Amino acid sequence: MFKSRDIAFISVFTALLAAGAYIRIPFPVVPLTLQTLFVLIAAMFLGPVRSAISVSVYLLMGLAGLPVFTSGGGIFYVFSPTFGYLIGFIPSALLMGWLYQHIGRKTFLSGWSIGVAGVILIYICGISYMFMLAGSGKIDVPSFSGIFTLGFAVTILADIFKSAVASAAVLKLRSAFPKASHDR
Repeated sequence: MFKSRDIAFISVFTALLAAGAYIRIPFPVVPLTLQTLFVLIAAMFLGPVRSAISVSVYLLMGLAGLPVFTSGGGIFYVFSPTFGYLIGFIPSALLMGWLYQHIGRKTFLSGWSIGVAGVILIYICGISYMFMLAGSGKIDVPSFSGIFTLGFAVTILADIFKSAVASAAVLKLRSAFPKASHDR
């Protein structure tokens, strides 16, 4: 099913996701990390299936107790306000990978646009999850505007910028590893 090269790239992006959790700027509730950047690159470079596998392995490692999330790991991380964003990495990787695979000409602008679409999906999952936790009393966020501010407004511009960086990086990766890209 997968070649050893596929497994190697899946593993590399899983490791980058874990490392990206620790490269962060702390903000209240949702820190700004490099995880999103690595999800964007993985999706556009590896394609939908391999990037989703990479993200899923990362999530399973964290839920199994390995300290790969920004605040550690373990099954109780599902009660963290940021867990919805982590869940959002999977559908986002699938969407971005599929879109990138099916666009005709791969340019910086098309990659950036796909990255922004992926970021929006991550935010939808993350903010929805925070609302669910707030509604159940698991987190203390006072209002919709508080969740919107802490979960979206504070970090969205940085993630749009990461989409641009990811698009440029994928173009370079595709030329450096043409046989490894997802649309061979």
